[in-house]
Amino acid sequence: LKWRKTQPALISGDIAFVDTNDDHLLVFDRVLERNKIFCAFNLSNEEKTFSIGLFKKITLKGFEFVCGDFKE
Repeated sequence: LKWRKTQPALISGDIAFVDTNDDHLLVFDRVLERNKIFCAFNLSNEEKTFSIGLFKKITLKGFEFVCGDFKE
């Protein structure tokens, strides 16, 4: 939560949801100017794997999430 408050893109950036064809995955980008934050949340208790954009493959364990700061 502390890290999130230091990220302008997460506070007031535009949001773009990514369709993963899986109701248990919540994936989106938050973008503000040149700051882009990628977030992926696995809302199930099972391991999930998906592919998207810059990443060839992302695997999340049950109820796991990742967020990354990518400058363009």
